[in-house]
Amino acid sequence: MWIYHKMYYNRKVLVDLKRNYKKQSKDKVEDKMKNPIIGISLFSDSEKVVNSKLNYYIDAIRDFGGIPIIFPVLKDEERIKRLINVCDGFIIAGGNDVSPNLYNEEIKSYCMKLDEDRDYTEVTLIKELLKIDKPLLAICRGFQILNVVLGGSLY
Repeated sequence: MWIYHKMYYNRKVLVDLKRNYKKQSKDKVEDKMKNPIIGISLFSDSEKVVNSKLNYYIDAIRDFGGIPIIFPVLKDEERIKRLINVCDGFIIAGGNDVSPNLYNEEIKSYCMKLDEDRDYTEVTLIKELLKIDKPLLAICRGFQILNVVLGGSLY
């Protein structure tokens, strides 16, 4: 019973927070940035389980008045910079492991499939976003690659 009550209570709190946020900040958000364009990193084909969560990000952005754009892996720095100019903020989401080569470690046998093209795209994107101080939400793998870009390690 306690778990059910806790789940119901948390759900109610989230719904109330969302309503209050929309009421209180509707005018401020419209004045500051009407319908922000949010870029979402696209996962590789080997990440089908993670790709199923993409709709949650899209729905959340739309629910708050944003325009979600899913961007593919880009291997060209100039194209990544153009993407940054189009979007008002970014989400780098979960997925397979970040390549240990990025933080000077050997690839271990337990590493999941690695996608060096995606790593390149996201590392380049993060470095450029940090230079210009543009909003970034890093989730799971996204947080790990942000950590690596900032000089951290995952071991």
